[in-house]
Amino acid sequence: MSRNKVAFLHMIYPMGGAEVVTRHVAGYLSENGFDTWVFATKINKDKMHNSPPKLNYEEIPIEDFMSEAAVDCIAQTANRLGIDLLVVGGILIPHLTRLKKKLNGRLMYMLHGTPFWEAEYKKFNGKRLAQTSLAKWLEWYLLRKPSYLLFNKHIKKIGKIYREIYDTVDIFGTLTDSYSEQIARSLGVFGQPNKFKTFTNPCANDALPVVQKKKQVVYVGRLTYADKRIDRLMKVWSMIEPKMPDWEFLLVGEGEYGDELRRQAKSLGLKRVKFCGYSADVRDYYRDASILALSSTIEGWGMVLCEAQSAGVACIAFDSSAGIREILAPSRVNGVLVPPFDLNAYARELENLMSDDELRDQIARNGKQSVLRFSVERVGEHWAETINSL
Repeated sequence: MSRNKVAFLHMIYPMGGAEVVTRHVAGYLSENGFDTWVFATKINKDKMHNSPPKLNYEEIPIEDFMSEAAVDCIAQTANRLGIDLLVVGGILIPHLTRLKKKLNGRLMYMLHGTPFWEAEYKKFNGKRLAQTSLAKWLEWYLLRKPSYLLFNKHIKKIGKIYREIYDTVDIFGTLTDSYSEQIARSLGVFGQPNKFKTFTNPCANDALPVVQKKKQVVYVGRLTYADKRIDRLMKVWSMIEPKMPDWEFLLVGEGEYGDELRRQAKSLGLKRVKFCGYSADVRDYYRDASILALSSTIEGWGMVLCEAQSAGVACIAFDSSAGIREILAPSRVNGVLVPPFDLNAYARELENLMSDDELRDQIARNGKQSVLRFSVERVGEHWAETINSL
């Protein structure tokens, strides 16, 4: 009996949350009857400390990922290896129809964010760039902002891309049923048989040793502006730090917004903020931390929330997406959800969580139990069933 061959396509591997998802899903498939590959233009071998043993890697020599030559090279590689299903991991590739025509196998697109996050990211990033120069300020307020607000051009552009993806692929994967419904409505296919499938992100249930938690609030993730908005956490921490002298705030990650955040911490006079940089294994931080805090505007799922819950960390975040809500709801049971984007409310909830040991411990225990819904085994089994049904 032949084995299904599946490949997951990324630009750089590993890099962020989407690649963590691939590691878990592809690792499960490789252990359960599938031949599984990761395709990428660059394989960061120095960041693959916990790579699944049976997972294969193929570095594709592509200079311009958005060119016709690139999709031709991807198709040739997939066909040479006999790939039955190629999964495009959240990359908006031009010439997707060309890729589909050249593939011998099936094609799947997996949206790893909220619907239309690409448009929202561009809008928020444009707003930030407007502060860097007079030319950028004029471009934003005279051209881009009016086109966004009056004509929704950024949404319409991404909508056309989603339409092409939907018409081309065999499966259009999303993180929640509500995301599928939102896109289906925008494309006019809601209520009809369609190509949407829901795949929640998997979370590895690492058996970390039980330790006495430290008085630490931790942020884990990229240091970027448009989506993560860690500057909000800095402002919230400035309200709390003088009242909670035994606590410290750790930021684990790296990104282009890091220097600006360091300047912000200095200008706010923060004394107990520590920039920890990139970590290849964040489990040590989860093991010690009492609270994980997110302040994202754009957060399709929030892998770090599940990872932290699995390690017995109480989580708090803005109620800014269906993905976050599915992980942390009900509020003050499995986590704390704060109305977007009320910094004063966030500060009150975070201070309460830091002050109330019993509440914090109960939320941590509940979260550790609720996150089992998203185990690698359950999510991986759903992937396997879906692939076998094609």
